[in-house]
Amino acid sequence: MNNGQFWTEAETQALKDLRAAGNSFAVIARFLKRTRNACIGHANRLRLNAPDRLITKEEHFSDVLAETGSIQQAGRAIGYDLDKSMSRFRKVCKELGWQAQ
Repeated sequence: MNNGQFWTEAETQALKDLRAAGNSFAVIARFLKRTRNACIGHANRLRLNAPDRLITKEEHFSDVLAETGSIQQAGRAIGYDLDKSMSRFRKVCKELGWQAQ
């Protein structure tokens, strides 16, 4: 995270471009390695308008999956940790006496 650091011109332009493309502040924050609130605050100070349409998690997941071919990377891009979820799934299966694949 860029704690307490000023925004560079490149970061500001990326924020503008990503927001105009319909990305959520959570996605933008992950891309810029800043907090979501920092991105929201900077966008407000820049008086950026909300995009006409936000990209849904499903669309973002599909885009990253098509680009990388990795379900794990696509999941991480939308804030979903597949490895952690699978370990929870296996734990529940074990508790219930089911055979997890």
